[in-house]
Amino acid sequence: MVRGSPGHLLVIKALKRAGVPLDAVTLVNLSAGDAKAALSGGSVDAWAIWDPYLAIGERQDHDRVLTTSGDQGDEVETGVATEAAIAAKRSQLLDFMERVRRAQAWAQVHPAEMARAYASDTGVPLDIALEMRQRSKIEVLPRITDAAVASHQQAADIYADIGLIPHRVDVSQVYDRSFVLGGAS
Repeated sequence: MVRGSPGHLLVIKALKRAGVPLDAVTLVNLSAGDAKAALSGGSVDAWAIWDPYLAIGERQDHDRVLTTSGDQGDEVETGVATEAAIAAKRSQLLDFMERVRRAQAWAQVHPAEMARAYASDTGVPLDIALEMRQRSKIEVLPRITDAAVASHQQAADIYADIGLIPHRVDVSQVYDRSFVLGGAS
């Protein structure tokens, strides 16, 4: 598991949901490549990871999925920029965000084509890329929602509870809600 990653959060949520205290397990912080080797070699019992590593583990090593981020609650990714970039490059940032939104919307409608492009660009085998696209649902929100902020607040609270960050933070203070895509009102 990579410390502070979505995989780390998944492990903490899954343990909490199952009623397993954190001190009942040994978490090992490893890079994705080292963790894959440790799982394959039997040095660790489980691995919290994302695609394409998950799909490779399932297809090539016959790893079994125990839980997913969907089981533990939605995962919300964000884009970040400095105050200086927001002030000087707002139109470029909005253009980039809109391009990402359109690309993700296209990918949802054309999963096979997206998988082929991903495989070509990354060298990941096509069957792995196809599996990733079949289970992927990415929606670019036209604006920051209260639900997205709440999801990140929950993650920050969990990380504060386990001492990964030194104290509780109010994540709402770092969001710029003035960014709105595609004429959303």
